Amino acid sequence: MSTQITVCALALLSTAAALILKGTGRREVFFIGLAFSTAVSVRVISNVEQSVDFLRRLSEGTEAGKYLDVLLKTAGIAFLTDLSADLCRGAGENVVAGCVEFAGKAEITVLALPLLSELLELSFGLLSL
Repeated sequence: MSTQITVCALALLSTAAALILKGTGRREVFFIGLAFSTAVSVRVISNVEQSVDFLRRLSEGTEAGKYLDVLLKTAGIAFLTDLSADLCRGAGENVVAGCVEFAGKAEITVLALPLLSELLELSFGLLSL
């Protein structure tokens, strides 16, 4: 709860500062968004880190560990891609944002291919019974 309160307070302050600077035509507006995004990301990651460590300990030495790693990497790529694309769009760089999203989707697809292969092998094995 306190993390969300902090995020909301930072969002309101950042938005107010951006609106003030936007009225003057200053280019620093982008850096306010970047600073806000960085602060929120650091705050959220520090809170999520304990949960991830708990899940890793739970899945150690099991088949689930391999799947958890892929899931966590995929989530990280998705969050980072979304954040980067939003910052690019905020700066008016829609083409760059699209490229960032494309690269993120490609990376997630490549990351998931071994799992897809295992799923297909399992499916074919079940069908041959």
